[in-house]
Order: sequence, then structure tokens, then C-alpha cells
Amino acid sequence: MTYRKYANFLKHQNRLEEAEAQFKAGLVISDDPELYNDYGLLLMQMEEPERVEEVLSESLELLEENESDDEQAAQIYNNYAQVLASQGREQVARKHFDKAMELNEEYPSPRIGLGQIEFHNGDIDSGIEYLEEGIRLHALNGETERWMKNVILVIEFLVNAGRIQGAIEKCEYGIEHLEKIGWVDHPFYNELRRRNAQLADSIEN
Repeated sequence: MTYRKYANFLKHQNRLEEAEAQFKAGLVISDDPELYNDYGLLLMQMEEPERVEEVLSESLELLEENESDDEQAAQIYNNYAQVLASQGREQVARKHFDKAMELNEEYPSPRIGLGQIEFHNGDIDSGIEYLEEGIRLHALNGETERWMKNVILVIEFLVNAGRIQGAIEKCEYGIEHLEKIGWVDHPFYNELRRRNAQLADSIEN
């Protein structure tokens, strides 16, 4: 088992310090951008933003020096953009999200990131457009867990923007999609139905 695979195995078991040791050992003998990327994700989980930026920045430098798979490169640009956005550096983050989309047009995550930036800056319509496209791609890729997470994100953004009818429509879309794929026994299905009824009542009252 490679350092990267074993480190990720440890990370998924929440053995974070052991995982970090394996990543560091791997970086001594390898300049694989994906190794740096996964180490950066670990540091994000460990809530060490300054170290995350340093590691992912090195990963991007390696991408520029070597030929890399576009999907892999898109993930690294997206992860770096997320770190920048979390630090409030939204303009730079936007450029990296755009680069991630350029490298992989079917990648949902940078669209979700851009949608959040637009909402944060008060451009509700653009935010919805990016988020809905990200959700569509999650559904198309069969990424139902991520799809559910971001459906809720859109609903709450719409509620906070005072667009209750839009939030209701998004609940109904989510309910219909889960019925279509046979996920009616999932707790999220009942959560969407409950949220939909709650929002409908708020309009009537």
C-alpha cells in the first residue's frame, strides 16, 4: 500500500495524526500533486488553514511543471479555491473555481463554490444559477449524498433571501427526484416533506 493510500485509510478512520505522518513520509520521496492535494484535504479537516494553503499552493506549482490529468487538476484548483474563499479572498478564489470548471466541465463542486460566493455578495440570481447547475451535475453523476447536501443549501439560501416560493419549488424538486430514484425511505425525503409543509404554512399565515 502506498503512503497516499494508507494515509487516506487512516484519515477515514479519523486517525489524523497518524495520517499526517504518512503523508509527510510520502512527500519526502514523491512530488505527486495528488499526494499534496490529499494532504491539504487532511489539513482542512484538522482546521489548519495556513498550512492548507501552503500545501495546496505547492500542489498547483507541481501541476504547472508536469502534465496532469484534467480531472485531478480540477480537483486541486477547486480545493485551493475553497481555502481562499474561506479566508475571504473571494476574487482569487473565483479565478481558481473558474479554472477548475475549465478543466472539467462536468465537475459540480466549483459551481457550488461560485454560487456561495455570489450569494455572499448579494447576487442571488447568479448564486442560484451556479448552485442549480452544480446540483444538476451531482444528480447526473449519481452523487446523491452531495446532491442532498446542496439542495438543502439552496433552500436555506432562498429562505434567507426571502424567496419562500422558490424554496418551496426546490423542496418539491427534491421530493420528486428522490421518488424518481427510489430513495423515499431515506430520512432526507421526510425532511424535505416536512420543510416543504413548513414553508407552505409560512406563506398561508
